[in-house]
Amino acid sequence: MDFSRQRWLKILIAIVVIGAALRLAVMAKRTPYVYAGDDDQYLALGRAIAHDGQFRMPLDYNIPQMVQGGKPGDLTGYRNPVFPAFLALHFKLFGDGLLVPRLSLIALSLLTAMLMAFIGRRLGHPRVGLAAAALWAVWPPAWIGPYGPDRFLSETLACFLLVLHVWAAMRALQEGRLRWAVIAGLALGLAACTRGYLTLIIPVLAILLAVMQRKRLSIVLALSLSAALPPTYWVLRNWQVMGKATLSTQTEGLWLGNNKWARGSAHFDYYVIGVDASPQCQSIITKYPNFWQTNEVQRSEIWVREGLREFFGDLPRTAWRLWRKTAIFWGPFQIWSIGDHYRWHYPLALAMLVIPFGVWRLRREKKREELLLIAMPVLGTWLGCLMTFSMDRYRYCVEPFFVLAAVLGVAPAMAFLQRLKNRPTAPATSSTASSGNSG
Repeated sequence: MDFSRQRWLKILIAIVVIGAALRLAVMAKRTPYVYAGDDDQYLALGRAIAHDGQFRMPLDYNIPQMVQGGKPGDLTGYRNPVFPAFLALHFKLFGDGLLVPRLSLIALSLLTAMLMAFIGRRLGHPRVGLAAAALWAVWPPAWIGPYGPDRFLSETLACFLLVLHVWAAMRALQEGRLRWAVIAGLALGLAACTRGYLTLIIPVLAILLAVMQRKRLSIVLALSLSAALPPTYWVLRNWQVMGKATLSTQTEGLWLGNNKWARGSAHFDYYVIGVDASPQCQSIITKYPNFWQTNEVQRSEIWVREGLREFFGDLPRTAWRLWRKTAIFWGPFQIWSIGDHYRWHYPLALAMLVIPFGVWRLRREKKREELLLIAMPVLGTWLGCLMTFSMDRYRYCVEPFFVLAAVLGVAPAMAFLQRLKNRPTAPATSSTASSGNSG
């Protein structure tokens, strides 16, 4: 069945309306808002930026004392800046209320679904685009999960920026227009300043695109330089005000994911049983007697130093942890120390069955650059998890690309099963036939 452009848009609008109804219903059920994680810290930073234009810890900031260091009122580089700035814009324009930014996040989730439909059309498969948008509209983590679009967490924004990057990059490569390359690069750079581990995508993507698109180096250069701008600006800012050229001082994940008690996923004993009872915390405090007096940068350097020491100090156990992190990232598993909050990812188990067929389909259709653009966010996030720890919340940022690959793989998977079903059975051997006759 072929779609006219008008009919295609009508179906897409219907999908968006259904997705909006689901998200608004969840938002209504979760009102009044209950804080449950990093959301109070993002909101406090956003209000601080809106009120005095400074990225500093407010006096009422709920500091995770074990991991961050510093004190309220200090300039900080602990959190990535884009999501607090996004909230600050809303607070500046509409006051400190929570309704408008929640509606904006829901709109970003719906725009993500629409961009997935446009990506499908760019791939030459309009129906795939509609199916991917429909699936994202009802994808459990994208509307009912604990970090869905009604929550003040950075994943919804990072998700949108990554999908925008892929769509704009496809347009840039297919149309050869620099403005789309700049949009694609800025979206990727802003995503890296929303979730820091996404920075790994930028250099690898730039190198691979330069090799694959030698005749369009101007496009690749515009995309790469634009992507580098937001992280570079923030690194220089931290160098100036924090005394360290770093994208973020939030480096405790390197220690939490690689210490001798780590199991591959988040293991937040200091939240669950407290600092005094946590062996991870006590081992650090014993080794650094002045630990509680360290500032933010010093605390960050401790986490990096000890994380690398653990990573390289026991390579057999590191290999075991890497296997666990990989299994958690590519499987629909829950993390273990935060209860059942992350229980909405099991549809991914079904998607994984057909994702390889989607990858094969893009290769067969010789869409190498498009496959690279879709795969790079996923691979970059996976590498980030290998360095720290796996968590389905981290994976959520790139799940739109899992959905796209899965929908692309449905048709070739069904064709493959049909061929298996129609494969002729082996004929009976003469010895079998003769024995049957003698009987």
